[in-house]
Amino acid sequence: MNRTLPYMNAFGTVDISSATNVDEALELSALNWDVNSKFIYDENGKPYEKFRANVRESDDKLLGIVTDKYHIIQNGDAFDFVDNLVSEGFKFERAGQFRDGRSIWVMGSLPETQILGDDISNNVVFVNSHDGSSGVKVMMTPVRLICYNMLNLALRKANRIWATKHTTGIYTKLEEAKYTLGLVNKYMEELNNEAERLANIKISDADIEAIFDMIYPVDRNKDSERKINNISIVKDNFVQCYNAADIAQFKGTVYGAVNAMSDLVSHKVPTRASQNFYENYWDRLINGHPDLDKFYNKVAL
Repeated sequence: MNRTLPYMNAFGTVDISSATNVDEALELSALNWDVNSKFIYDENGKPYEKFRANVRESDDKLLGIVTDKYHIIQNGDAFDFVDNLVSEGFKFERAGQFRDGRSIWVMGSLPETQILGDDISNNVVFVNSHDGSSGVKVMMTPVRLICYNMLNLALRKANRIWATKHTTGIYTKLEEAKYTLGLVNKYMEELNNEAERLANIKISDADIEAIFDMIYPVDRNKDSERKINNISIVKDNFVQCYNAADIAQFKGTVYGAVNAMSDLVSHKVPTRASQNFYENYWDRLINGHPDLDKFYNKVAL
């Protein structure tokens, strides 16, 4: 299977690793544009009083229709607190946009950690939207470097996604950075604790197969041949992941099974890739892939 993550070199993502601050990151990725709010009129020239159009200033691209109570957060303002994480070892890596700029994202990493002897890239993704779909979000996307499996599990004791506030002034920026760093550290601490717990829980191949069949059910009397075949391919790929060398030391444990599922969803190769497949799939990954969540919730007990 492909040993990179789907966002790598896909859908126009940009390498921003030379950036030392948010302004440079946005300039390198051409995301340093502003958004204006404009009135919307009907065919008679009467404004829709409770709604506004969010429009990109540089080219008048419509990004979203929002209520008149919506407060625009410009890209530079949304991520300005991230500069205060640089002193903690934060490094910019990549940036991109979803749906032609309706939302944008910047990814970086804090210093690597170790979990059960494996190096973990402590990745964090920051998202800002202009279509009303979300505010400014921070998402944990840690990656097990030996196999590039994304381990953003939905832990019970630590959030993997949280919202930030639109802050102004150095004090509030420092507080927001401190708050974000605290949640990042809390998540990684709990991920380590959960990995240790899962690595000590045995699981049989039969139990794994039963859980897998619950997540990907097949009705041979009703389902199409294509669906049955596709699920068979998914199962074969999962078995391949579970038998991979990087999971050998954890095979027969719940942690090994979770890593196999993480491997499966992190490196999915589409059978028929649409133009927006990689963009949409990356969006699903950073928000927490539903199949990994389902599997984890079934095996984690």
